[in-house]
Amino acid sequence: MATGLNTLMRTIGGSIGTAVLAALLTANALRNEPTDTGFTVAFGTCAAILALGVVAALLLPRPAQR
Repeated sequence: MATGLNTLMRTIGGSIGTAVLAALLTANALRNEPTDTGFTVAFGTCAAILALGVVAALLLPRPAQR
């Protein structure tokens, strides 16, 4: 059950992430061509989301020691 849920969440996250990055690239396109600014914004957004994920992972409670 947990493996299936993990796979499902990774798939959904990948789909949403791809859509967001495509929207960022499209919003910064010039004459239907992506610009350097678009890639910079997209990769910056990825880095910010990664940083939030790391902070969230570090704030998770640790299991009790036996």
